Amino acid sequence: MYMKGHKVKLYVAFHEDVSVPKFGVLLPISINRKEGSHIAEKESYSELRTHYWVWKNDLAMPDEYVGFFQFRRYLDFSRKPILRKSEKKKVLPYRICKTPDLSKYTQEHTMKIVSGFDVLAPVWEYTGISVWDRYGMYPFQRLDDLKLIKEIVMEKYPEYETAMNTYLHGYGEYYGNIYIMRRKYFDQYCQWLFDILECFDERVCNPLPRTAGYLAERLFGIWFTYQKQHGVKCGELPRVHFSMYDDKTHHFSRWRIVNYVLRPGSKIRSVVKKTMMRLRG
Repeated sequence: MYMKGHKVKLYVAFHEDVSVPKFGVLLPISINRKEGSHIAEKESYSELRTHYWVWKNDLAMPDEYVGFFQFRRYLDFSRKPILRKSEKKKVLPYRICKTPDLSKYTQEHTMKIVSGFDVLAPVWEYTGISVWDRYGMYPFQRLDDLKLIKEIVMEKYPEYETAMNTYLHGYGEYYGNIYIMRRKYFDQYCQWLFDILECFDERVCNPLPRTAGYLAERLFGIWFTYQKQHGVKCGELPRVHFSMYDDKTHHFSRWRIVNYVLRPGSKIRSVVKKTMMRLRG
């Protein structure tokens, strides 16, 4: 049910000179925004620079919703959120289409999607490999960095130990630094996240590019798992990726064909991916 007075702001982070729609609840925001309090100079934070800017500069009421998409990836508002514990039907973690369907991102339709939830995350995507083991398998990801994050969480927020172990040793991930939260949860999350990452910055040796952004994806999974374990109203929505933004490193048009054969989040896809990793290594 739509509730008047409850507003939603969904910031769409971008870093390239591309056309990003400003419509309904969608608000394009550059990762290099420098007015007010900002961390635009911290390139390793990637799209988190927009999260920090909004946290520090764009105040909202506690019951208003704040969310973040990437210009290539949104949460899919063509369906209702799922409650993972009660959802029996398997939902694809993402689909690929050409362009955003802006009719799904009006203020009224968005409120119908988010009402009744405190936090919305991307659908948990099964990978067949634990979050812990996957980190470090790709360029610019070093397992020692995740080990340091774990140490910092245990030192500063030991109450997160159960959630951290549950998520890091689980066989699926919440991707993208994409989410929607009531403002009060967004404030709590940012305080927790940037406190941990600032401590990481002080202690890490020879930091790699985009490390903070990669680590934040794993930290979000830990934080979201903790919220679910403590009764916060949490839901999940599939992602939707847009092939209109294909470039030399993103080939969503091609992946659309691959996904038809090897469905994202399926066991067969995880087996194929693990086999390819072993052959490369």
